[in-house]
Amino acid sequence: MLSCLPDYCISFLLVCKAVFISFISFVVMHNFRQGIFMFWSRYVALCDKIGKAPNVVAAEVGVKSSGTVTGWKNGAKPRDGILQKLSAYFGVSVEYLTGEQKNTVPISEDGKAEILSIFESLSPDRRSKLLELARLYLADQRKIEETK
Repeated sequence: MLSCLPDYCISFLLVCKAVFISFISFVVMHNFRQGIFMFWSRYVALCDKIGKAPNVVAAEVGVKSSGTVTGWKNGAKPRDGILQKLSAYFGVSVEYLTGEQKNTVPISEDGKAEILSIFESLSPDRRSKLLELARLYLADQRKIEETK
């Protein structure tokens, strides 16, 4: 089929194919990497919430090496047994820890206070942007609720 096209067209198509494959590879890898680092970001947030360093929590659940925690920070996934212990320690599911569960932990009264504290720390310009974003989320939620 391609033999009827001039050489420059074939070359162009091959370049387009290579660019497309590179783009798809980038998108897949980007989504994969986000999933890997989801554990670390949630782990650190949970450690911060209880006021303990990630190495301290890891040691408390039986991790013997700080190098293991460094590996997590760099994208390594904890073993299943450690994930189970961490989920029990924090009172969350393994799916939440690994980012496989999209729903976040319900906001407690402390969380509401944290949101207010963050809001009060923002500049007036950023406060307006945050309010605009919150209004958009609320409008979207109401639309979803209306369709149910």
